[in-house]
Amino acid sequence: MKAIALCLSRYTMLYVRLALGITFLASVTDRFGLWGPPGTSNVGWGNFDNFLAYAATLNPYLPTAWIPTVGWGVSWPRWCAVWPCLLASRPGGSPW
Repeated sequence: MKAIALCLSRYTMLYVRLALGITFLASVTDRFGLWGPPGTSNVGWGNFDNFLAYAATLNPYLPTAWIPTVGWGVSWPRWCAVWPCLLASRPGGSPW
């Protein structure tokens, strides 16, 4: 029974890390238009300009010149978070 629990816990962490990494990757690649043009099925943004326009509506108190910085500021950490999740999901290890 302990062997089953160990195996289950190992594979559970693997799938959780893979799911987290793929989710981050999917949201960022949608912002850059890799899922298709705006208006296509299952496409949220379609391009970075649409994402920046939405970021501007969420941050009306910021000057317009700061919106690209805000957009990149929330996209870059997600892009960087993908790789540790995917690397840590390989058998045997942590990415560090």
